[in-house]
Amino acid sequence: MKTLISVFFLILAFSCCPKKNVDSNELIVSQQLSKQKGIQFILKSITNDSRCPEGVNCIWSGEVTTIVSVYNNDVLIEEESLVFSPRNEQKIKDYFSKHSTNRQIKKVDILPYPKEGVKINISDYFIKIMYVK
Repeated sequence: MKTLISVFFLILAFSCCPKKNVDSNELIVSQQLSKQKGIQFILKSITNDSRCPEGVNCIWSGEVTTIVSVYNNDVLIEEESLVFSPRNEQKIKDYFSKHSTNRQIKKVDILPYPKEGVKINISDYFIKIMYVK
């Protein structure tokens, strides 16, 4: 019985502990300007999302067309239409790298990814930028 109680508390302790973010070198670009100083990216709008939903076989993987704004200390510097697709991966990385000094970008994703039969609300979209550690 003692062993069973010990195992229970051990499982409880591990499940309650906060999980460390393994990829702590990431930036989430949302649709709102925060109160932080310096360079900020804002996902201003999604103009098209034609990605192939999970659970569907497609001939073309699709793409997402967005408008991204760049601010420096709450002042708009630039606004750009970006097309997220496998063929534009390097162009997207280069765009965000241009404004991210001293940081090498590993990957840029636009989320959430569509699923068959599930509508994505425009307010749910965000960009996830992963930097090399």
